[in-house]
Amino acid sequence: MKPNNRSLGRVAIDKHSTQLRFYLLLIISILLLAACSRTLDAPPNIPPPAPAWQSDDVGQVGIPGDTDFINQQHAVVRGSGEDIWGSADSFHFAYQPLRGDSAITARVVSIDNTHQWAKAGVMIREQLTPNSKHALVALTPLGIVEFNWRPETGGLTSNSGNRQVGVSPRWVRLVRQGNTFSSYESADGVAWQLVASTEIVMAEQVYVGLAVTSRSNSQIALGELEQINVQALPDTDPDPDPDPNPEPMIRVAYDPDYSDFPNPERGFYSYINLLTGRDFSGLAAQGLTLGHAYVRLDNYRYQPLPEHLLTNLRQGFAAARSAGIKVILRFSYNFGFVSDAPLNNVLQHIDQLAPLLRENQDVIAVLQAGFIGAWGEWHGSTYGLTALASREAITNALLQALPPSRMIQIRYPRYVRDLHPTPLRSDQAFTISNQARTGHHNDCLLTNASDAGTYLSEQDRWYAEQISQFTVIGGETCDLGGLSERNHCSNFLAELDRFNWDYLNHEFWRPLIDQLRAQGCYPEIRQRLGYRLRLIEAAISRQTSQGGSLSLELRMTNDGFGKVYNPRPMEVVLRHTGTRSEHVIRLTDDARTLLPLSGETRHLAFNVALPNSVAVGSYEVFLRLPDPAPLLNPRAQYSIRLANAGTWEASSGYNALRLTVAVTP
Repeated sequence: MKPNNRSLGRVAIDKHSTQLRFYLLLIISILLLAACSRTLDAPPNIPPPAPAWQSDDVGQVGIPGDTDFINQQHAVVRGSGEDIWGSADSFHFAYQPLRGDSAITARVVSIDNTHQWAKAGVMIREQLTPNSKHALVALTPLGIVEFNWRPETGGLTSNSGNRQVGVSPRWVRLVRQGNTFSSYESADGVAWQLVASTEIVMAEQVYVGLAVTSRSNSQIALGELEQINVQALPDTDPDPDPDPNPEPMIRVAYDPDYSDFPNPERGFYSYINLLTGRDFSGLAAQGLTLGHAYVRLDNYRYQPLPEHLLTNLRQGFAAARSAGIKVILRFSYNFGFVSDAPLNNVLQHIDQLAPLLRENQDVIAVLQAGFIGAWGEWHGSTYGLTALASREAITNALLQALPPSRMIQIRYPRYVRDLHPTPLRSDQAFTISNQARTGHHNDCLLTNASDAGTYLSEQDRWYAEQISQFTVIGGETCDLGGLSERNHCSNFLAELDRFNWDYLNHEFWRPLIDQLRAQGCYPEIRQRLGYRLRLIEAAISRQTSQGGSLSLELRMTNDGFGKVYNPRPMEVVLRHTGTRSEHVIRLTDDARTLLPLSGETRHLAFNVALPNSVAVGSYEVFLRLPDPAPLLNPRAQYSIRLANAGTWEASSGYNALRLTVAVTP
């Protein structure tokens, strides 16, 4: 019988199908095993789950806060608390523990306006205790980005680099690299601007997170933050906004200048007679830039000031201007324990003096309040002018008589505290408010335990220490307590440093001044009274196109006891290396808010837009800190000299940055 080919074919096909199914099942099994193996042994490049956020109140708050995380990158933080300030904080904190170099970025969507200095931002904190070291960059309801930090546990909080950026939303970023903490802000999260940097020695493990305070224990502030990103950084120094095509920068480091040289509105002073003196050039010959004018009004206690007295004062101010000095000014009705004047007469005299004070504000360093009591030192008044109502009336009249660019000084810090119970804060400083313009002078420095009644309590000292960071302080020694261990060099230097002294009488009390000379600290006092600004490093774009802009960075410190207390601009000057033509570009109208305070180091960053008039060519770069007054602005002796070797150009009042930039077509 002939075989059935169709049947044989079917059998052959079934056999092949069985083999095919077997191999398919084998392949699938192998693939499944491989997948299981990969699931069990995940490679290290797959990120672990994000760490859990924790949230708690720090310090004593009036209303407990909380945090709602919409997701890992979006949170609503509710916090009360007096502030993140002083020596202890009270606020709400959402945080993660993190080790080593790190960064946290967030977009502040909103912050409730419970107070103008309520804030929401990002923080790196060593401990969860109220007095812990920390760094914070935050946005306020009025659109100010502020950078605050506490460098020591239990120490005072510092502030620098406040920027008015407009209302929220705003991006903020805080970067830790070793002991350097840098704060940044941005409108879009792409182009970042440095706010400020500082050095804090902090533990390896810290807490990184979101901070909100209402600045009120009776209210809750709601802060909304999104695009939250917490990063552990490598050991390298990353740019917060990496640019694939960065503009090359050239950098220069500077050596200190340890020599003694004068600077405006600081240092030792001598007495001058503003009514009769017409040549004060002797002060400049001694390296002094300040003269103390004690203007006696004894003959006018009960009558208006005569015109000839005002004329004599006007001529005295002109002589000070001609000599290149400024005046510490005080009016008094006596030189000891005799009569002062009735309140109405005092107010009338202040009103008469007001036009003269405004006219000559350029050569007035500061006005001591005067008028009241013995020596105009606000004690021993024969007309009861030390009563609070009289003190307040005279203070307000003086502040109104002076232009808003100038400060007054009151003899006793407790009298300042009567007017302003809470000490001046850094975010209130260097404004035209009455509080920001009211300082203190001490005319019996280190004579005895209370400095002859200057400080009746430790609260007086603490208050004076707070306000003198930002307001002018100076005065003289006296003979009341004689020479003692209290006024030896070690204590003297510590006191000047603690209270941020700006000026001191080097003529009285002579035995004490001679003691400082004999003990060897007089030269240091002479150098460090007031500000002593020093550049550490500067950098600038190597080149830019005509009409373009330059990036300029300055790292500056203040080795002095004091601060720049009167407003003055900061300018960059470009000088063509061939034609010597110059272009002056204003960086800020008031450098006080940028310059480092005593003991501070600040990193300043500027985007310098070039006028179209800057021609193509090579330019030397200078920094200029001139007097703002039109008559004094061109005069080199009224410009600030930085304490760097080989940078001062005496003929112009410029500080050479030793940088050269090319402007291309």
